[in-house]
Amino acid sequence: MKESTLFTLPKELSDLKRISLLVRKISEKKFSPKDLGITSRTIAHWKKMELLPLIDKERKWQRFDFVEYLWLRFVQDFRKLGCSLETIKKIKDVMFTPIDIQVDEHKMELDKSADITGLDSEQKKFMIEEVKAGSLNKISELKTIQNVFGSLLVNTLLMKNKNNGIMVTAAGDVFFWTDDVLQKDKKLISVFNTPHIYIPFTYYIYQFIDDASKELFLTPLEILDENELLVLRALRNKDYKELIIKPTDPKSGTDKTFEIITVRDGDLTPEQQKEITEILQLKNYQSITLKKRSNTQIYFERSHRR
Repeated sequence: MKESTLFTLPKELSDLKRISLLVRKISEKKFSPKDLGITSRTIAHWKKMELLPLIDKERKWQRFDFVEYLWLRFVQDFRKLGCSLETIKKIKDVMFTPIDIQVDEHKMELDKSADITGLDSEQKKFMIEEVKAGSLNKISELKTIQNVFGSLLVNTLLMKNKNNGIMVTAAGDVFFWTDDVLQKDKKLISVFNTPHIYIPFTYYIYQFIDDASKELFLTPLEILDENELLVLRALRNKDYKELIIKPTDPKSGTDKTFEIITVRDGDLTPEQQKEITEILQLKNYQSITLKKRSNTQIYFERSHRR
């Protein structure tokens, strides 16, 4: 598979600070083997088989960042699906192919930052200082996203894209799957129509949201914002009188639509809770109104920064 640059900084310069903070958050070593539900013995074996490309082989006690956490989840499920360790190693080699991150275009634009519209004076000052300090280059130097897997994760967290994933054919060929790749290479449609295993990133993001023990990580990793997290907590604790979710605006370009959802007094089926959690994850809503049992009310609309 040819090397590709998947992670490019968005043209909206005001998002640079957001990206910088997100990349640093997913690079923090926050997770233990216990958080993964994987024994240290299993991890040691996978390390010996060279399945863990970003892990420091010299360290006895491991802490993992979010990229490593998700990759270990992928390895778990590839094993459950019957993939051999040799096949998983091949997948790892493709997914952790080194890539470059494009920043030159933004340096050129930022040199003219005094003429940039849409940014306030504080944002302009931040951008100028970032360029002068070389901070944009520091983003690209982080090993966390200097590979296909890490860049796909960042793309998923920022864009809420349902079509980011890994595809493995019966012949053992490995592909990454994104909307962008499909637009650039129509030949992949024929690959998609052959027998294959496909694992989407959004599945693991949903599982992460659904795990109450991971709640403190959701906002820093931009999986949910503060208001969405309040709704999730209310659902878990059945602490609401009424929850109203209005559908996405058809003009927004999203391809998922649903009826207005109204639930009252904690009367929520597991299927409804799963649906609402997915809506929060993918931000497929126009507005949400939450009326709590304490008679407080929260109303918010979906951020258009997707």
